[in-house]
Amino acid sequence: MRNHQVLSIVLTFIILLSACMPEPSGRERIKSIGDYIVYYGEGRADDLIRFNLAVIQPETLDEKGLLELKRHGTLAVAYLSVGEAEPGRPWYTDGRVDPRWLLGKNENWGSYFVDARQTGWQKLMLDLTGEFIEKGFDGVFLDTVDTVDAYPETRGGMIALIKGLRAAYPEALIIQNRGFNVVEAVASDLDGIMFEDLSTTYNFDSHEYIYIDSSGAAQQMVELHERTGLPILALDYAPPDNPGMAYRAFQIARSFNFIPAISVIELDDIPDYHLDEGGAADLRIREIWAEGNGDKVTLIARLENVGLADAAGVDVALSVDGQPISTMQKDFSIGESYNWVVDWSESKENAQVAVTLDFKDRTPDDNHLEWDFTAAALSIEPLLPPGQQRRRPSDNGPDMIASYFNSPPMIDGDLLEWSNLPCTDVDRSDQVSYGDPARWSGLGDLSGRVCYGWDEDNLYLAFTIHDDIIVQKYTAGNLWQGDHVEFWFDT
Repeated sequence: MRNHQVLSIVLTFIILLSACMPEPSGRERIKSIGDYIVYYGEGRADDLIRFNLAVIQPETLDEKGLLELKRHGTLAVAYLSVGEAEPGRPWYTDGRVDPRWLLGKNENWGSYFVDARQTGWQKLMLDLTGEFIEKGFDGVFLDTVDTVDAYPETRGGMIALIKGLRAAYPEALIIQNRGFNVVEAVASDLDGIMFEDLSTTYNFDSHEYIYIDSSGAAQQMVELHERTGLPILALDYAPPDNPGMAYRAFQIARSFNFIPAISVIELDDIPDYHLDEGGAADLRIREIWAEGNGDKVTLIARLENVGLADAAGVDVALSVDGQPISTMQKDFSIGESYNWVVDWSESKENAQVAVTLDFKDRTPDDNHLEWDFTAAALSIEPLLPPGQQRRRPSDNGPDMIASYFNSPPMIDGDLLEWSNLPCTDVDRSDQVSYGDPARWSGLGDLSGRVCYGWDEDNLYLAFTIHDDIIVQKYTAGNLWQGDHVEFWFDT
């Protein structure tokens, strides 16, 4: 009987002790979350409580909905754009944003880039964060930090803004979206980093969801996570009718040990891609186009598996005016997007090009596509939009002199005829190195000389580049991350 009494006293003591232990803070809890959601629509608290963390707009939920989230243990952070001013916000329309702080317009979203060095803007961000926390939010989600990529001169101001938020609200959650070139400076002030557009994004020009390769920047975030323990949240985009793209993005995020979330570009829905249920393969011919010139034409067909199963041994045929030109047999993995390239040696005007997939799936109508070719359809690679022009300088740089040519120079790689002309040396770390200048070891590592010439018809450029190791593993809009030559015209 005595032993039972002792046990009862011990159990009572343990229960009383546990009742007195404080709940872990949001800053502690976020370290162990397994999933999260980004949702900018209205309401739907019942759906949001299924996640460990919800990134929402300040007006997404009313007071009752926000209390419902907290009651179920979901961390809630409020959206805050710290690098752009949005005309639809109350703090914009009531005059709290000084027009003199604005640097330019984001044509994709209709917002305006802001100079984060402005103390008035920094104070406004502090005030808004305080309002959100008072409303019941656990903290803030800092979007548009990457304005500093387009306006490098604002980097110091952005760092000061983020550090000011931490100093003012030491217990609040602070999650930063992208802005990778300031992350190291503010890592100790953050509770998480979002990697938006890890493997997919939305092309505002063509109005379609596309695949991208951000593996280089992803590896930097992997190393940061290993050093600091900061959770990395991956946010990718896929249309609701393309679960294969969502599945692929999910798997890529998991391969880096990031916490994945997939949604539509407007973030106004909580789409269910049924990734846990599996399914069948679903092949589609997305588009056909041509590249080249009058001497050589290449036909390209973009094929994609949007389903949730692999497709093996699929026969694909390309014909012109009903005559077979090329065939292939290919395996398509879940979410795979593949460009089939076929040389068209006998191109002709006004021809009908057709591609057919011999495969039975739930959408057979998109397994055959026809396209009318004309020489005018030959594609020219478009210019990158300003948001992707990562190396925009903060000023115009030194004057460059173009020499007049009485006769055109030979385009043969031999720069002897340029040797006595005024040229520009590229031999300083701020000219050469993207990112940390300390990574540049000197002239032999990477340097160059650039010469300019002109006549009545053309502008000529000649480059001499010295590089011990050429590293370029990126394509298309990500070329700026590897070794490349980049030339800007200020018009």
